[in-house]
Amino acid sequence: MKSKDIKKTVSTKKASLGRVLKKNEKIKQTVKKAASELTLVNEVLKQENVPVQVMKQALIQNEDVEQ
Repeated sequence: MKSKDIKKTVSTKKASLGRVLKKNEKIKQTVKKAASELTLVNEVLKQENVPVQVMKQALIQNEDVEQ
């Protein structure tokens, strides 16, 4: 393999790794946001004497986060 070809391959791998790292960071942010939202929903559901409408909203939000 020529030096030029090796540099091109290394450059392509670096670009691919960069894309993967960016995507990984986005995934981490999405998971963190979902976990935060689920925590809030669970706090509502743990409370006693929660109005039915609030409980319905919490359950809908929970379903939205799971998708």
